[in-house]
Amino acid sequence: FQDRSSYTLSVTARDRNPESLTTLAKVIIKVLDVNNHAPKITTNALTSSGHVQISEGEPENSFVAHISVEDPDSGMGGQFSCDLKNTDSFSVQQLYGGAEYKVVTATQLDRETKNNYQLEFVCKDKGSPSLTSTALIPVAILDENDNAPVFTKESYSAILAENNPIGAFLVQISAKDPDLDQNGLVEYRALGSATNFLNVDPVSGNVTAKVKFDYEQAQKLEFPLAAIDHGVPQKTSSATLMIMFTDQDDSLPEFDKTSYTFNIKENLP
Repeated sequence: FQDRSSYTLSVTARDRNPESLTTLAKVIIKVLDVNNHAPKITTNALTSSGHVQISEGEPENSFVAHISVEDPDSGMGGQFSCDLKNTDSFSVQQLYGGAEYKVVTATQLDRETKNNYQLEFVCKDKGSPSLTSTALIPVAILDENDNAPVFTKESYSAILAENNPIGAFLVQISAKDPDLDQNGLVEYRALGSATNFLNVDPVSGNVTAKVKFDYEQAQKLEFPLAAIDHGVPQKTSSATLMIMFTDQDDSLPEFDKTSYTFNIKENLP
């Protein structure tokens, strides 16, 4: 029926008399349509990669994909209804004309919670018997720098003997960032005045002494440290390092005076 809905034939009739006359008749055959086509679903991502994808954090009702549907059957067999199944994170909206739809977000997405979805788009025509088509639409959730690094501890501590060598190891700090790639790449730093006293390896997080400490000057010191990711914009978290110093026998006894004078009577036992 979809190729041709009718045929016209010319039929000639004659008897067996050698001098018979012929009669010409036209026969029109009309092909009746039956519902033999399920709806055809076509998905268009409208992205340069051709893949359906959306960044996390996009607001509700953000565009995800365009879908077009066609059914070549006539009458009720060519009419259909469509919907998304088994998802609360996305919804579908019918566009003008009835044969086009768009998939949009129904909530704000979080890649760290779920990084991909498999949407089930189902169309059912109104013929008898009804025919159904299903399209599976994979949706990738793209990362944004929405998480700051988190230190494994809020406060670190170290014990160091005074008169330490320069470069003496104190502690290794560590932070985690669940974002991807540059967004999740963490760098460590000392903050403020701590830069005068500490060296912090930006990659390993190893903290070493930059100066020689003196117990007699301070028995303990506290320094601020930071973990910074490489996303745009950068996100930062902080922690503290408490260093407690132990005393060494590095000081000679000192007299209160440089000289003392005593008087004593003679002939005392």
